[in-house]
Amino acid sequence: MPKVLTTSSTVLCGELVPGSLHGGTVGIESSAQLKVGGSSVLLKSGLEGKSISGCQNAPPPSSKIACSSVTQVMAGEATKLKVEGKSVMLDSLLVGTTNGTPPGSLKVTTVQSKLTAI
Repeated sequence: MPKVLTTSSTVLCGELVPGSLHGGTVGIESSAQLKVGGSSVLLKSGLEGKSISGCQNAPPPSSKIACSSVTQVMAGEATKLKVEGKSVMLDSLLVGTTNGTPPGSLKVTTVQSKLTAI
C-alpha cells in the first residue's frame, strides 16, 4: 500500500529516466491539520510550484539547465483519504515534472511508515 507523504518526506528531482537522480531537494510545505509522527501530511499544493535546491543536472560546460522548481504534479493523490476536502499525496504514485532542461521528474526517497492510503 502507498504511504502518505508528510513534511518529513524527502522529494528529489531526477531525469525522466528511471534511477537517474539530479540530487535536488524539493522544498515541500504543508499546513494541513492531519499529522503523522508530528509532521503535517502533504497535499498537492505543498509540492506544485515549490522550489528545488541543490540540483546537479547542469555541471559546466553542460547545456542542461538545473531544476529550480516543480512545474506540475500529475498524479499521486489518494482517492479516499482527504484533509480539508483535498486528497493527501502518496509516495509510490507520485508523478510530477520540474523546470530543468531536460525536464526532470520527482522521486520520493524518505517517507513515514505509519499511515497508508489508497
